[in-house]
Amino acid sequence: MSDEELVRGGTASAPAVEFLEHPDLAEIVGDLSRPQKRLPTRLLYDERGSHLFERICETRDYYVTRAELEILSRDLDDIAGFAGAGAGVIEPGAGCGCKTRELLSALEDPRWYAPLDIDPSVLWRCREAIRQALPHLPLVPVCADFTQPWCHAGLPVAERRLLFFPGSTVGNFEPVQAQRLLGRFRDAAGPGGRLILGVDLRKNAATLRRAYDDGEGITASFNLNLLARLNREHGADFDTAAFEHLAVYDKALHRIEMHLRSRRDQWVRIGGCRFHFAAGETIHTESSHKYLPGGMVALAAAAGWQAQKLWMDPQRRFALMGFEAAPRKQPNTEVKEDNMAATKKSSGGRRYGKGAARTVASAMRRRKRGTLKSGPGGKGGTVRSRKQAIAIGLSEARRKGAKVPPKKAGGGSK
Repeated sequence: MSDEELVRGGTASAPAVEFLEHPDLAEIVGDLSRPQKRLPTRLLYDERGSHLFERICETRDYYVTRAELEILSRDLDDIAGFAGAGAGVIEPGAGCGCKTRELLSALEDPRWYAPLDIDPSVLWRCREAIRQALPHLPLVPVCADFTQPWCHAGLPVAERRLLFFPGSTVGNFEPVQAQRLLGRFRDAAGPGGRLILGVDLRKNAATLRRAYDDGEGITASFNLNLLARLNREHGADFDTAAFEHLAVYDKALHRIEMHLRSRRDQWVRIGGCRFHFAAGETIHTESSHKYLPGGMVALAAAAGWQAQKLWMDPQRRFALMGFEAAPRKQPNTEVKEDNMAATKKSSGGRRYGKGAARTVASAMRRRKRGTLKSGPGGKGGTVRSRKQAIAIGLSEARRKGAKVPPKKAGGGSK
């Protein structure tokens, strides 16, 4: 059986023995086997990729860095005051640390700085830059993937821990993944911890496309470098000249996407498997979600953070947001009460499944936050009525196949 017969419609042949030697390879082959081929975003950041990203930040079209530096320049004293005295600073994905130097210089009696990065060469450069700027500040470099659980228990003692996560990196994660990441930051911060988070705000599509497809072609080189890395580290045979960079804005999901588009019909080998690319077919390499401040407040709250501060540049392109670690919550009795009330009101006191109860409770929480919408696909007005929220929750539960009391004749629930 040929490789072409083994790989059809994005389905790869069985994993090769090489997977045992390269843990990333199984994930890469799995991602290339999807109907929409994709590659792990973290693989963009090898030594050359990290260097190219630093050059992207200096381009005329990439507004993020300029807007954030403008905020740091104008509001640095207030930001340092929010961080407080005696903080130990943790920076996941530290990169070159240029923004961090400004913050560390303004802090009152910072106890130590722990840059965290997956790339040892980037970590070394960051450490040297901070050491030259602040020679008396203790440094605790951590070589780790911050998207995965990492050991933070061994960090030195400080009055409090401050997580500094600038840039728009949080937008690279799907909202559920971003919530999980912020939850890990909450664990690392501990009681009384603080978070300063960079958030790229929603704006017109043309501005976003220019930022992610700059006129100098640096972003294109950054994206294509991913294929060169796979060739070098995993023995792939991508012809980088046969792919081109593509930036697409998804209006419904409020995100800009980076893709690599095949210029022609071709086959590529990696990890003992071969994958077919039709002309025009793409590999999704990165997403960057754009938020409204209120949306990020809600997402961070679900991860255990309370919003305290908001700093924006004058053009409202970008925000730094200050959060404080929320106390650990007791079991949510409000949800149980909502479940009981919904059961009595919509089913005459008859019990229905836990799945339906959870869905109804979710709808009622969204009503309280003002995010529950009526109408098909949630495109109607904001729901204010408790009765209507219960009805929407039951309707959602039915679509999910949960156990729900039957509707009364003539419509509505009993």
